[in-house]
Amino acid sequence: MDHENTKGLEGSMLQAYDRDGMLETLLGLALLGGGLNLIAAGGTVTGLLPIIIILMARAWKRRITYPRLGYAEILTIRRTQRKRTVLVILLAICGIAGVALVAGLGSGVIQDVGGFFGQARSKLFFGVFLSVIIASIGMVRKAPHLYAVAVLLFALIVVTNRMQLSGGYALTLTGLLIAGFGLVRLAVFLKANPRLEGSAQHDAGS
Repeated sequence: MDHENTKGLEGSMLQAYDRDGMLETLLGLALLGGGLNLIAAGGTVTGLLPIIIILMARAWKRRITYPRLGYAEILTIRRTQRKRTVLVILLAICGIAGVALVAGLGSGVIQDVGGFFGQARSKLFFGVFLSVIIASIGMVRKAPHLYAVAVLLFALIVVTNRMQLSGGYALTLTGLLIAGFGLVRLAVFLKANPRLEGSAQHDAGS
């Protein structure tokens, strides 16, 4: 089997494992939790949310995906590569956002950081930042439907901004929709992939 066929086989395998609805469901829950936290103006849930999502992702693969599709070592290698790519992209996005903020302060467009984040237009800045992150995840995970999620989220943030509502409502609605889509994918996955006999549990990360 040549290199091109091997890469194609690995890609098909990864796509099969990604049809379990985990990405969409957990992304939806993250947006939902962050949105509700913004609406309530609290900080506890947001602080714990990343840890909760990571633990849920690991449990999801161990309890749902691997017992139905089995486990392959190549998954760990490819997922590690994707995590590194996502991390690099996130750092680049944060760097660009930081440069833009400094440029705004230097040019006088932004008078002070505290005042900027207290203004309505800061919601648009946040919306662009978060939408680009979601679109980047979609690019790395080869999940083009996340592009639509990114566009929807930004559109809802624009709407809530004009209605003078908390951006948390945009996150909450987007989270509910994408989580619902993820649960539908999970139901289809469970129906198409019955549990394997004698399937083993694995502690590999998602």
